[in-house]
Amino acid sequence: MVMALAMAPLSTPLPHEGPALLVTRANDRSYDDFFVAEYQGVVNLLRSMGVDEAAANDASQDAFIRAYARWGRLSSHASPEAWVRRVAINRSRDAFRSEARRSRREERAAPRELATASPEATVSSTDSVRSLLASLPRRQREVATLFYVQDLAVRDIGDILGISDGAVKFHLNRARTRLETALREQDES
Repeated sequence: MVMALAMAPLSTPLPHEGPALLVTRANDRSYDDFFVAEYQGVVNLLRSMGVDEAAANDASQDAFIRAYARWGRLSSHASPEAWVRRVAINRSRDAFRSEARRSRREERAAPRELATASPEATVSSTDSVRSLLASLPRRQREVATLFYVQDLAVRDIGDILGISDGAVKFHLNRARTRLETALREQDES
């Protein structure tokens, strides 16, 4: 239902909308172009950051729904793409934190022998880049993905993540060091 609302053609009113909203939505043609041009890139960004496909789609949909609700102001924003990416990243973080809290509650409630057993995670060779990025701390992973995978400038990354250019450079340097060490260890084994 959420995706249907986000992707509904602007000329078709939703069942609860009146004619006045139909006129407003018909004039917002640029949102459709924005959505079509940016949606898959936002999903790919989150996937590159290690977010699973379903969560990446959910966070992206939520970001674009929020963008649609604010499109009158957001369309004149200097970089609506950065705004949507930032919202999507924040939504995926929120979902991750929520899932982690739920998991901890379940662990505390589970019998001892079940709580200590954990399934082993396996990573296929085709996901080697994703697994390397996933091994980084959250902020380093975000910065490295935006810089290397999305090919964004330091200033744009800072805008998306809400941090200074210096902080972006710091996290990027730390990520490079960790990735270099991980690659060296892979080569040695």
